[in-house]
Amino acid sequence: MSTRNWLKLGLVLVLGMAFFSVSNSSAEVQAVNSVRAVDISVGGETHRGYGCVILLSHEVLCWGDNAPIRGIVPGINDAVGIAAGVGHTCVALRTKTVKCWGSNGNGQLGNGTQNSSTTPVTVIGVGGNGVLSNIVEVAASAKYDFTCALSSAGNVMCWGFNSHGGIGNPSVSMYSSTDTPVNVIELSTSNPLTDVKTIAVGSYATCAVKVSGAAFCWGDNGLGQLGNPTVGSSNAAVPVLGVGGTGNLTDASQVSLGDAMGCARRSNGTVACWGMNQVGDGTGNGSSSPSAVIGVSNAIQVTTAQENACVLLATGEVKCWGNWNGNSGSGASQQVFSSTNSPSGAALLTNARQLATGGGWPQKYCAILNDDTVRCWGANDSGSLGVDSGAVQYSNVPVEPQLSFTMGPVTTTSTTTSTTTTSTTTSVPAAIPTTATTVPTTVVAPVVTNVGNGASTNVGSTTIPQGQKSVPRVAQTVPTAASTTVPVATESLE
Repeated sequence: MSTRNWLKLGLVLVLGMAFFSVSNSSAEVQAVNSVRAVDISVGGETHRGYGCVILLSHEVLCWGDNAPIRGIVPGINDAVGIAAGVGHTCVALRTKTVKCWGSNGNGQLGNGTQNSSTTPVTVIGVGGNGVLSNIVEVAASAKYDFTCALSSAGNVMCWGFNSHGGIGNPSVSMYSSTDTPVNVIELSTSNPLTDVKTIAVGSYATCAVKVSGAAFCWGDNGLGQLGNPTVGSSNAAVPVLGVGGTGNLTDASQVSLGDAMGCARRSNGTVACWGMNQVGDGTGNGSSSPSAVIGVSNAIQVTTAQENACVLLATGEVKCWGNWNGNSGSGASQQVFSSTNSPSGAALLTNARQLATGGGWPQKYCAILNDDTVRCWGANDSGSLGVDSGAVQYSNVPVEPQLSFTMGPVTTTSTTTSTTTTSTTTSVPAAIPTTATTVPTTVVAPVVTNVGNGASTNVGSTTIPQGQKSVPRVAQTVPTAASTTVPVATESLE
């Protein structure tokens, strides 16, 4: 072979090696285990559970066999509040609008149709006019198909299936549906409920707390869920009575509704609960009006499920109480925890900053810790705890979701000569996590600081109500060997 040809062959080999080197580095996959979150929601009931978080990047990641979209939800990168329902999920965005996806047979997506959607759709305005705007909080029922939102003006709008009056507007007949948002009406004035600062949706009812500290609820009251025994089920908002049934509750800061009970965190750090079974007052009985939970004086959040509740203390401790009878899904009854009349036992966690629950049966809870990682406990129906449901049916110890999916990069491969540059771009689809029985290699995402405690993210000022601390928008990136590689998530089939 001539010298000229040898030079040509050498040049081809050099360029080929350079191309292979870049391509090989861009084909690297990295398993991600630790989920780091700024907000969390647990949805689904009766073995239809799943969980969702807003990542540090403000993308949304969901897990569990019944999540409407499993993995990274496409098209969402500015979420600041999330609500997981029974078969649909909604997010509040930085634009103060709302997008939803999943089942829509009862109009729970709020887009004026009853067509289900595997991609997020925008919720339209009250009466079908324009787009629902100025939204600072979203909440969804984990049992029935309805959703509610709170505006920066303090109004509450709901849409979907009006089970037991949970929509809160008499113009929508009980057990019928509306696929467009309607204003919640205050029963005593027949006008829209105003001056609301936070909301909560349970299985059959909805509650709100006004700026004044007054609490209002509407929907089913068959088990005392409204905290007001003077009324039956109501399709308009009625006041929650004071502790012991005296007067009205006037010092609520946050409220939570489950399947059969409700609780309010009071401005002095105490908690009062009402409804069926063990409301935390030490008696082991239910109460149709609020009863003081004993042994709690520094609560920053309370969450309720079917017949039990958990409280997050200012110390970061999480304590729970109530009836924990559950069902394993195979027909066998299982006692997840010993039933307790008050939160007097040892703390489940000592470093939490936010709680979430599916609100109903079978009971399951999740928490975001101070390092932004996630822990879950209770029923693992359909993988709702983020671990293998075949291996773990219940967990009375908080476990970290073992979501295994690979990080496949979007790459730019370049070959340069003295006269030309050739570039090839390869895109990678979004992640679909699987619950793993082994722990994959952890890729640590940047940690967000200054994330306050609370039940929901306030979009209006991008704060969390209980902590009133800003939530910065932080890019979640994973470095790789090639500087031209930008990682995104893609599917890993285990």
